[in-house]
Amino acid sequence: MIFFKRVKFHSLGLWRIAIGTIFILFFFNILFSYVFTTHSMDHPSLEDSNWRYKIESDYVGTLERTSESIADKENEWSRLEKSINTVPKDIKTTIYYKTNLPATSAADPHLLLQTNDQVFEVYLEGKLIYRFGDFNNFDYKHSPGAPTHLIPLPNDYMDKELVIAMKSVSGKRLGLIRTIELDSKGNHFMRIFKMNIGTLILGCLNLIIGTACMLIGIGRKLGRKALFSLGLLFITVGTWSIAENSLTQIFHFRPVFWFYVAIVSLYLIPICVYEFIINISNTNKRVLSLLIHLHAALFIVSFLLDLTGNLAFINTMILFYMLTGTSYIICVVVSVQSYLKGNAKAMIYTAGQIVFGVFGVYDVLGWYFHVIPWTINLAPWGMLIFQLALLYALIQYLKDMQDRLIQYNQEIIEKEKQIDQAVEYSKIKTEIFANMSHEMRTPLNVIHTTNQLLKVYSDKGIIGGKETNIDKYISIMNQNCHRLMKLVNNLIDITNIESGFYRLNYKKVNIVSLIENITMSIESYANEKALELIFDTESEETVIECDPDAIERIMLNLLSNAVKFSKNGDSIYVNVKIDDGNIYVEVEDTGIGIPEDKLESIFSRFVQVDKSFTRQNEGSGIGLAIVKALIELHNGSIEVKSDLNNGSKFRISLPEKAGKNVIVEDDEYNENINEKIEKVEIEFSDIYYN
Repeated sequence: MIFFKRVKFHSLGLWRIAIGTIFILFFFNILFSYVFTTHSMDHPSLEDSNWRYKIESDYVGTLERTSESIADKENEWSRLEKSINTVPKDIKTTIYYKTNLPATSAADPHLLLQTNDQVFEVYLEGKLIYRFGDFNNFDYKHSPGAPTHLIPLPNDYMDKELVIAMKSVSGKRLGLIRTIELDSKGNHFMRIFKMNIGTLILGCLNLIIGTACMLIGIGRKLGRKALFSLGLLFITVGTWSIAENSLTQIFHFRPVFWFYVAIVSLYLIPICVYEFIINISNTNKRVLSLLIHLHAALFIVSFLLDLTGNLAFINTMILFYMLTGTSYIICVVVSVQSYLKGNAKAMIYTAGQIVFGVFGVYDVLGWYFHVIPWTINLAPWGMLIFQLALLYALIQYLKDMQDRLIQYNQEIIEKEKQIDQAVEYSKIKTEIFANMSHEMRTPLNVIHTTNQLLKVYSDKGIIGGKETNIDKYISIMNQNCHRLMKLVNNLIDITNIESGFYRLNYKKVNIVSLIENITMSIESYANEKALELIFDTESEETVIECDPDAIERIMLNLLSNAVKFSKNGDSIYVNVKIDDGNIYVEVEDTGIGIPEDKLESIFSRFVQVDKSFTRQNEGSGIGLAIVKALIELHNGSIEVKSDLNNGSKFRISLPEKAGKNVIVEDDEYNENINEKIEKVEIEFSDIYYN
C-alpha cells in the first residue's frame, strides 16, 4: 500500500486534430503540473509531518475508546511508516491518523484531502469538523467514491491535534491518502485547476469529437460501424477523464456517481478499441472478438457482484488490470501480424499502442513504484497519441473504402453496360431474324405465287398466249430473285468484313468518270419517280487508287437509298470534289430525311429508322453498315447530315493513294456493261413503284 502520495489523476486522453494544439496543451500541462504546483504553496505539505497511526476492529464509542487494538501496544499510537504491514485483510477495520498542524497561519485555511474508496471523519482537538459518508453504519459493500475534498479549518488551527479516522471497502486500500495539504482555499483551487484543466479540456473535446463521429456515422453507410466504435471510444475516454478529474468533483460533488461513471467508462474503453480495430481490419477477428467477450464478461460480472453487494467493484479492478495488460500485449502482437500481412493501417495504430504502453509504464514505475522520478501523468497523452493513430487508420480505411466503392461502382456501370449491350444484342438478334424472315419470305412468296400461276397457264395450254403476259411474270420473278441475291450478298459481305476476310482489289481509276457512270446508270429508276438526278464535279479527271467494285457498291447503296426515301418530284444531287489529296463524294437528296436521334445508329448492323413490318420501304438494314466498312477499308470516312422531311446529305472522303504495303494493279479498269446492269438491278430490287 502507498500512503500520502500526491495524485496526478490518471485520466485517459482526448483526440485533437491539430498537432500543434496537442503539443501546446502538453507543454502547459507539464508547466502547470510541475512548475506551478511545486512553487506556489504558501505552506509545507502535511505529508512531511510527524504522523502516527493506530488500527482497530469493530470501532465503537468515542475516539479514545477501542475494543481491540492491533498496534504494538494496547491503546498506543505507532509511528507511521512508509508501509503498514500490520493492516489486517479484514475490511471491517478502522485506521486512525494523528499529527499536529503547523504553527504557521493561513488566510481562509483549508485541508486538501484526496483519497480512494474511504469514508472518513476529521477531528480537530477531539472535535468533529468534517465527515464523509456514513462512518458509523458503513456497509462495506459499495464504494463511497473517490472524491477530492476541501475541508475548512478554524483560523486558530495552529499547533492543534488533527485526527483522521478512515474505513474502506477494500483492505488493500484501507487508509490510503493520496494528497493531504494545508493552504488557503484559493491556493488549493488554483493548484487543482492548473493540474487538471488540461485533462479536463481533453475530456470535453473527447466527448465533442466522439459525438461528432457518431453523428457522421448516422448519416452515411460507408464505414458506419467504424465511426460508431471510434466515436464510442472517444466518448468513453472523455467520460472517464471528466469523472476522474478533481475539478469535476469540486464543482459537482457527487462522489458515488462519478465513481461509477468513471469505472464503467474504464471497463468499456478496451472493448471500444478492439471493436474499432475489428471494423477496419479483416485479420485476427477471432482473437479480438475473444478479447471483447472476455472484457464484456468481466464488466457484467463485476457490475452484478457490486450491485448485489457480494463484492465491491473496486475489488475486481485487479482482474481488470491483469486482463487489460494481457489483452494489450495480445493486441500489439495481432497488430504487428496484421501489418506483416500487408495491412498498412495496422502499422499506424500499432505505433500508437506502443507509445501509449511506454507512457503507461512510465506512470506506473514513477507514480506507483517510485522507481524513476515522476512529476507528470503521461498516460493521457499516450492515449491521445493512440487515438490519433486510430483516427489516421480510420481516415485510411474510409479512403480505401471510398476507392473500393468507386471501383465497385465503375464495375457495376461496366456490368450494366455489358448487360445493356447483351439486352440490345438480344433485341437486335430478334429483330434480325424477324427482319430476315420478312425479307426472304416476301420474294419467295412472290416467286412461288408467280410460279403457281405459270403452272396453271401451262396446264390450260395457254402459256404462250398474249393474255398471259408472260414477260411481266418473268420480270417479277427476276426482281425478287435479285432481292434474295442482294440479301445473301449483304450477309456474306458483312460477315467477311467483320471476320477480316474481305479484301480490296486496288486499281488506278478515274474516280470522276466512275462516279458519273454509276450515277447515270440509275437514271431510269429516278425517272420512274420523276426524280431530278444531277451530277456535278470540280474536275473532269482524277485518278485515285481504290477498289472500283467496292466504290460501285457504295454508290449504288447510297443512290438506292436516295431514290427509295425520296418522294415523287424530289431531287438527287451527286457532287465530286478534290481537296488536298482527298476525294469528296456527296450524295444529297430532298427526301424524307432522318430523325436526329437516329443519325448515330444508321451505320450499325441491321438498323433501320422504321423497324415496323408495315414500313413503306423494304430493306435488311445491312447496306449502310457495309458502306461504312468499305469506306474505312479504303482509309476513308463517311458522315451524314439530315433534316427530317427536308432530305439527307452523305459525304464520303477517300484518299488518292492506297497507302503503304498495298498492291495496286496497273491494268486499266474496264466496266462490263452487263455486270453493271445486273448490279444495279440487284441493288434496286427492293424498290417498288406505284
